[in-house]
Amino acid sequence: MPTPDDAPIDDGSADNDAPSSPWGASPRGREGAGPGGREGPSPGGREGASPDGPEGKRDRAPVAPDPAFAAEVERLIAPHLSALPGLEAAPDDLATQLGGFCAGLLAANATINLTGLKSAEDMAFGHVLDSLIALPLIGDRGTLLDLGSGCGVPGVPFALAQPARKVLLCESRARKSEALAGLVSGLELGPRVSVLHDRAETWLVEQKVDTVVARAVGRVGKLLEFLSPVRHGFKRLVLLKGPSVDAELDEVAEQLPTLGFELEQRVDAQLPEERGARVLLVFKPLKRDRDSRRRKYGKRR
Repeated sequence: MPTPDDAPIDDGSADNDAPSSPWGASPRGREGAGPGGREGPSPGGREGASPDGPEGKRDRAPVAPDPAFAAEVERLIAPHLSALPGLEAAPDDLATQLGGFCAGLLAANATINLTGLKSAEDMAFGHVLDSLIALPLIGDRGTLLDLGSGCGVPGVPFALAQPARKVLLCESRARKSEALAGLVSGLELGPRVSVLHDRAETWLVEQKVDTVVARAVGRVGKLLEFLSPVRHGFKRLVLLKGPSVDAELDEVAEQLPTLGFELEQRVDAQLPEERGARVLLVFKPLKRDRDSRRRKYGKRR
């Protein structure tokens, strides 16, 4: 499976009282690819190169989910679920559902390029557990938007782990959003889980959610730049990153007040069985200071 793309630092931005990973604190990680694979160019969706084209495999016949593949994913993740804080589903039932999701994802991947992770082991650790490691940071209520959802990760694992939560899978690419809708339908998650064929920075102009989550959709600075004008539309932004994210944080540190965000929490986490280090970031959107704007530009007449 891919290894992390970022190496942790101690820059003083971490919350000393922040929850550690349910599987232990993170050591300095290895270099390599980031959570879930390489990062895409913008918040609207993930890049997915394919020999058949950008989304690929247009002429291939649909494939049925493989029950043996689902059972293998279930076997791999089941021992690690009971340790997760924030889990609201029964661990045994959740393992079965997540195995079914991964089997459905692999089947859909035969007709459209959704993910580069194709083995049960890679999906179990690189998609499912890599997502659920952030479960304690997203809270236990309110609407969650998975920005640039791509293959439905982390949105679908979050939705399965918290059966009462409303989740929106935001994907700008038409064929990927159609494939996501099929996965959601197959898991019988509607209407609690829905797919938005839109760009998050467009949809949030007039809509509001509680939490926005992004995984493998671009560099921190670029993402905050896209979301800055619509930060009134959500209460927290959770980013799932690899251990070399510190370089990205250095790039954007001085711009955070201008962009209207505060780094509220940082958690250095470790995947189970030494599968890699992760860095989880929680940004708080800052309200516009109307008084300071009036002082700067003068009162309106």
